[in-house]
Amino acid sequence: MPQAYSDRNHLKKSETPPLTSVEVDTPGITLRDGRRINAKAVIVDGALGYGDAKSLALMAGDVADRRSSDTRAGERAYESARDQSDSDPRRRAIQRRNDRIKAKIPAASMSYDEGTGIWQIDYMVEDPITGLLSMKTRYRTDRQVGEMWAQMQG
Repeated sequence: MPQAYSDRNHLKKSETPPLTSVEVDTPGITLRDGRRINAKAVIVDGALGYGDAKSLALMAGDVADRRSSDTRAGERAYESARDQSDSDPRRRAIQRRNDRIKAKIPAASMSYDEGTGIWQIDYMVEDPITGLLSMKTRYRTDRQVGEMWAQMQG
């Protein structure tokens, strides 16, 4: 029969230790077939590992150094991991969720109604307080859309 507590680390078997993770860029990875790609490395640490922000950043820098052909990739990965581990994990989780949603849904779309001559512009907006995404709709005439286009080209 399994014990309720582990003798070594005093964690209940039913409890999952909290994990922290960072995502760092690793440019210039050479694959077995000779192609070079730019990728992201995800480094995970928790209470059963080292468990502190500095060790997580050092692991991220080490992984980027070993995998990348860029000479400064390890330093940039270390700094990026320190910034991520110092930030609020809840805020980072919201940002990851929003990134997944943005990847599935186009950020903006336009459609034209020939009968009325009106443009319908749908776009996503992120609430700065809660971090939730919502769709907004604006209606513009041809002249207003032309002015928007001129401002973008300007």
